[in-house]
Amino acid sequence: MTTRRVSMGLLLLGVVLGASCIVPESDTYPDGVRKSAYFAVGGAGGVGGASPVCGDGAVDMSTNEACDDGNVTAGDGCDDVCVVESCFTCPAGGGACSLSAAGTDCPTDATQVCDGQGACVACLPIGTTCAGPNCRFCDGAPCTGAVGECASGSCADGFCCNAACGGECQACDFPGLGGTCLSPVPDGWQEGACTGTNACQGGTCGSLMNKAPTGGFCANDAACANGTCVGGVCRLKKGDACGEHAQCETNFCGGDKTCSDCVMDAECSSGTCLTGVCLAGGGEPCGEGLDCLAGSACQGVCKLGIGAACEFDYQCGTNLCFMNACASCDDMMQKCANDGTCDPGQNCPFAELPAGALCKSNGSCSSKQCAGFPPRCG
Repeated sequence: MTTRRVSMGLLLLGVVLGASCIVPESDTYPDGVRKSAYFAVGGAGGVGGASPVCGDGAVDMSTNEACDDGNVTAGDGCDDVCVVESCFTCPAGGGACSLSAAGTDCPTDATQVCDGQGACVACLPIGTTCAGPNCRFCDGAPCTGAVGECASGSCADGFCCNAACGGECQACDFPGLGGTCLSPVPDGWQEGACTGTNACQGGTCGSLMNKAPTGGFCANDAACANGTCVGGVCRLKKGDACGEHAQCETNFCGGDKTCSDCVMDAECSSGTCLTGVCLAGGGEPCGEGLDCLAGSACQGVCKLGIGAACEFDYQCGTNLCFMNACASCDDMMQKCANDGTCDPGQNCPFAELPAGALCKSNGSCSSKQCAGFPPRCG
């Protein structure tokens, strides 16, 4: 009798436990995807069956999933609660999402566009590939005038511009400042229809009176329409808007893009600021009011002395830059470029300026073309 009661007790205990026991499983699949669920033995879905969850790779409409790329990691188009992220498109049934093309309207802000990298931006950075039609490029990007091409709505002088900039003596293509409307342009500058024998003065177009425009070659101040000849070029005056140092009479374009006096040596490309003027460095135009830094000589451009740091032959007085230092030439070790002859003074033949070098005459360039502002060899 006792044995029978024990057996019946164990049987009843087993039934109770078997009916109520919930067996916990690992919260992740072998590939790392979470299950976030427990399964009852013999319950819905069968033994070992899983209820649909975000991250299982299949879109479940009953749980309001808009996407499911097989993980719960945000930043890949489908976030951790299976909502499609801005500037992505995801397959209707589930799977990996893809980036929306640059120029696609931002789904969360009608004033912005997708940048092609998964972010909404106010304008597309210069150089971004965009098939259009609503590219909305930032100011300074090249443009043709197509509708929606520029975020500002203005395409002027070939650049997306921060203003309409269509008036006389206004320019959005000033060298180094493309995308910013100068109104008016600096005195002596030729713009639009104001060219040939005319140039802008005080915001209106007038006669050059046989003088050189800003950016033109000169021998002295009197030869320039704006009265400022520096380094053989009619340069901008202090206070004028600028794009780079060599456009300014002080050889210094400040951080606010205005010609001004330098204060520290570190502000100058030559590493030397003297009484508010950046001295010309190796290979840079000099003369006509612009001196070279100490240890170099002005020969149309500044020529560095032996031992000075250099990058190109034309920066050195010996016309030889050897292992990044100006050096004398000899027949044993340090050869002249292009098999040039080393003269008795241990100098190489005159080194013409290469493309991109600052210049002050056509004849100084290997291409025989010196143009632009500041003038550079073509």
